Amino acid sequence: MIKKASIGLVVLALSMTSCVSKKIYNDLETKYSDLKKENRSIADQNADLQKSKNQLELERDNLTKDLNSTKDELAKQKADLAAAQNKYKVLQDSYNALEKNSNDALEKNMNKNRELLAQLEAKSKKLAEEQASLDKTASRLKELEDMIAAKEESMRKLKETLSKALNGFEGKGLTVEQKNGKVYVSMENKLLFNSGSWAVGTEVRKAVVELGKVLGDNPDLSVLIEGHTDDDPYAGSGPIANNWDLSTKRATAIVNILSENKAVKKENLTAAGRGEFAPLVSNDTPEGKAKSYSGYPAFPENKTVQDAINLAFEHKWQILAHANGDAAIDQYLNDIDTATKHYPKLDRRNVIIHAQTMREDQLDKAKALELIPSFFSLHTYYWGDWHREETLGVERANRISPTGSALRKGILFTEHHDAPVIPPRSMMTLDTTVNRVTRSGKILGAEQRVSPYIALKSLTDWAAYQ
Repeated sequence: MIKKASIGLVVLALSMTSCVSKKIYNDLETKYSDLKKENRSIADQNADLQKSKNQLELERDNLTKDLNSTKDELAKQKADLAAAQNKYKVLQDSYNALEKNSNDALEKNMNKNRELLAQLEAKSKKLAEEQASLDKTASRLKELEDMIAAKEESMRKLKETLSKALNGFEGKGLTVEQKNGKVYVSMENKLLFNSGSWAVGTEVRKAVVELGKVLGDNPDLSVLIEGHTDDDPYAGSGPIANNWDLSTKRATAIVNILSENKAVKKENLTAAGRGEFAPLVSNDTPEGKAKSYSGYPAFPENKTVQDAINLAFEHKWQILAHANGDAAIDQYLNDIDTATKHYPKLDRRNVIIHAQTMREDQLDKAKALELIPSFFSLHTYYWGDWHREETLGVERANRISPTGSALRKGILFTEHHDAPVIPPRSMMTLDTTVNRVTRSGKILGAEQRVSPYIALKSLTDWAAYQ
């Protein structure tokens, strides 16, 4: 701007005078030309500067914008940093707490592991002891099985010996048979005694003498002589009062003949009278009266049963034993009673399976021993008629599976269907327990019926307890 003002003054001065020398004029012209050039140059420079200024201002604005953006970003980064630092602190605190808790947990787990290892070692030791006990038990069971097998073989040989010795009498009212570990020599009335008599006839004495010879050759055999009668009342006089006395005298008469053989050990002989209360078949026919019969336990050598029961008591095993007839039930009850006197009282819940002909006194003893009878009331339908007419008679058949008696005595009992002997029909089991109707439609032992509720409990609630 200063240079432009100077040029203006020179032009004004030149216009005010015309009396200027050529040389000065030329010089001025030259200067003017130079000044114009310089002015153009300055103007160009000024334009460049203006352009540069505009560019710089643009760049300044951009830089200012970038600066502001950077400041904003910095502020955000600072805020993020502060948040991150706070989060880091929280994480650090959590980590420290976790590390402390982990150490505590690790120590706790290590202690727990030590306890578990100690328990495992104790259980391993216990398992080894149990295994040794099981091995001992298995050995004992094998010993018992061998004893039973040896007993069976001994009974078989004895049966053969008796059959040979009594060969002349078989088919004449005398039979020799082996059943359930015992040898039975049965003699009918026509061979043994006259009605109401205990006198042994000549022919039967010969048979008993031959039997005595076999016993003499086997001195360790124990023999039970049972006397029986039919159900006709004793009509004689003298020392005999009734059929009990008569049956006992008959048994004693046979024992006396056996005792004549000096080789027979008298301490191994037992005489017992059963009266008319253990018939093989109904006493309603002459043929039936000729055959006296006594129920028998499946294991005649009672030590075998007692050893097995003692073994179960010793190992705290629950016993579930089949005992159908009254003799077998007596044996089971007596052996359980013996075991309870030698082992601690526990909640054993031992079971009598079937308990079909259980008497009132046997129910009383079962209750005292805390035994659970598991009855088979379906028997009343499938075989009730047969038992009433052929095997047990009316009075005893009416007591098959005596659920009513058990209930009245406060004895917990259960029911089962014994499949595959019969189809597994629980509703039919329930029905026969409630109604006790035979195939012929007759009620077998109305006093032994129970309510549907009690029958249902015997199949569910009480069965679960058993």
